[in-house]
Amino acid sequence: MKKVICIIMLIIFPLVAQDKTTEKKGMKATEIKERLKSIYVIEDDSERLLQFDTFCTELGLKKPEKKQTPVSSNWSINDNKDELTGERIVVFTSIDTRKDNSIYSSVPFVMIRHTNNIVDVSVYTDEFLGMNDEYKVFYKFDENEIVSEVWNSSTTSKAVFSPQPKQFIEKIKESKKIVFRVLDSAGTEHTFVFNIENFSSIEEKTIKSN
Repeated sequence: MKKVICIIMLIIFPLVAQDKTTEKKGMKATEIKERLKSIYVIEDDSERLLQFDTFCTELGLKKPEKKQTPVSSNWSINDNKDELTGERIVVFTSIDTRKDNSIYSSVPFVMIRHTNNIVDVSVYTDEFLGMNDEYKVFYKFDENEIVSEVWNSSTTSKAVFSPQPKQFIEKIKESKKIVFRVLDSAGTEHTFVFNIENFSSIEEKTIKSN
């Protein structure tokens, strides 16, 4: 520790000695040197570091600010209140990672919706699936086994709803990616890839925010 501070002092001294801001504070180069010497001989590491930090502050030297790495989220959040019923409706969506939202006017997405204590999960395909009430789906979380289920159709026939949303959400919370495939009424496969990482923390923070 003492050796490190000594090296820092050797770097700092010529800089602050030529810095006009130190003159404004009434400190000459010789005074700065003597002060650094007095700090260097302090035996206790913690006290020496404290005195060094204090002296740097007196000289007007500032520690470089730590760069905050922005946390980018793959989830979009829509938190609204129903004007008629007063219910809070929170919707989380994550679009197909292979689609570009700036190119496609509408893109496939997985959606999780909270309305009071009711939750549902759906996958919007942006494809007309047919006139069936139910559709066969296959999905895989990360590198786990493929699951086959029958999901309910939406009124627009472009989305399917999970029959077991709570269980599905629990899997989402444990995973980073889901590959989802639905067979339309003609048997054509429609496959989507969704980035579902960090949903657990995002959901908890959002729901508790109000």
